[in-house]
Amino acid sequence: MKGAIIFLTVFIVFSAVTLGYHDLPPGRQLYGLLGVSETETPVIKIPATTLVSAVFNGVIYGVIAWLIDLIKKDRVSKDEIILFVHTGGSPRLYPFRDRFK
Repeated sequence: MKGAIIFLTVFIVFSAVTLGYHDLPPGRQLYGLLGVSETETPVIKIPATTLVSAVFNGVIYGVIAWLIDLIKKDRVSKDEIILFVHTGGSPRLYPFRDRFK
């Protein structure tokens, strides 16, 4: 439960920071990798590109904080390899779903 609280706290903080500082990495860079054009079309009164970057940053930094907490509590060994897969772009993979079976 504490891991979820850590994740949500960091997610909210970094999402809010990104709304004020739009170029905070890696959100804008990840948005560029999506291959979609940037848009200032507002979504809940926030430019769509900025909102997507904020969510990317919130998720990535939230997961990093959560993993650091797991390692500090010895729930994950410092020698283990951790693979983080951000599935936020998974709908773009649907046409290729047969390749992942």
